[in-house]
Amino acid sequence: MERFATGLRFPFGMAFNTAGDLFFSDNRGGDNPTEEINFAQRGHFYGQHPEKYPGHPPVTLPLVQVQHGYGMAGLTFNPPGNDFGGTAGDLFAACWGPDWLWERGSIIRVRLAKQPAGGYRAVEFPFAREVPKVSDVAFGPQGDLYVAQFGQETVGHQPFGKPTGGFYRFIAVPGLKPATPEARYPVLAGDRSHGQALFTERGCAGCHALDASRQLLGPDLTGIGDMFTEEEILAAIRKPSEGIKSGYETELITFRDGETVQGRVLTADASGLTLLGPGNLPLRLARDQIAEHQSLPTSMMPEGLLDGMSETEITDLLSYLGVRDRRPGLRQRSYRTAYGWLHQLLPQVSMKVKAVVIAGCGLLLAAGTLSHWRRNAKQRQSG
Repeated sequence: MERFATGLRFPFGMAFNTAGDLFFSDNRGGDNPTEEINFAQRGHFYGQHPEKYPGHPPVTLPLVQVQHGYGMAGLTFNPPGNDFGGTAGDLFAACWGPDWLWERGSIIRVRLAKQPAGGYRAVEFPFAREVPKVSDVAFGPQGDLYVAQFGQETVGHQPFGKPTGGFYRFIAVPGLKPATPEARYPVLAGDRSHGQALFTERGCAGCHALDASRQLLGPDLTGIGDMFTEEEILAAIRKPSEGIKSGYETELITFRDGETVQGRVLTADASGLTLLGPGNLPLRLARDQIAEHQSLPTSMMPEGLLDGMSETEITDLLSYLGVRDRRPGLRQRSYRTAYGWLHQLLPQVSMKVKAVVIAGCGLLLAAGTLSHWRRNAKQRQSG
């Protein structure tokens, strides 16, 4: 067995192209400031946990810092002979979406061009938006794209006793071309300087970075305004224990002498673990001194951080975080885009198939709007 590369965080998906080169996805968090797709190269170091690899080479930067998805999962290449709407040879990636938001997820594609020096240039495109909790992708023998949906889960990414996942089948529709990608919503109008001051005064800066510069007790908030809506962010602040990001769970360590300590785990190996505790101080704990290790269902982030703040102050804080104003009509271009792709239902395969049309097809079909999909998804769940 050979250790091929180091510094990976959570490389869920891996795929070889026809040239025999390997690519892998990796998740944002820890020392990874963004969601990533990487070109795997022997002996390279990709930046995660540098303390575990003394003498490592310089960090190899991601091939793609993903802009159109969160929670990178499975990868697959469209075979070169499969046109599939002009995407022959492109890399497709499943994006799980933010934790605990069950209707979120997406699929992206990446066009790669090998360079004379041996590396690659890559261009990312959105393929499908609002495809809930997709975990893997694969092309079938007829050239259609099949997508696995994990479904809802409990703590620790464990599925419910009754499966809720399913499969999608994407079919290329000849003659339909992707529309111009939608524009972003503008950032909420507020006093960002005042919001920055509130971010410090309320204690947020003690646990959250906004520039991916270092690991703190809470998740890095770079790009948080693109990932979540205003309502989702406010709900997370008010009830932080209802949606804890994976890797930021509260760990309670009880030592053999009865003393306890809380924090989140940075690294772990056979000899012990490194816990990041209050004050963002790393503490190395030997396993032979630990009597009990529990993961708690409560967040280390306290409730009530917005108590006493006016609506104007809350808007200033959200503006500083880059939260976008998603009111209808604020985009520069229409949301109704036609990507030229349709879903078809698969035969039932041990799990309920939920999708009817691709979210993001706009008005391709009478039933092809997001509101229609969400309404029917809620009806199926309640039924």
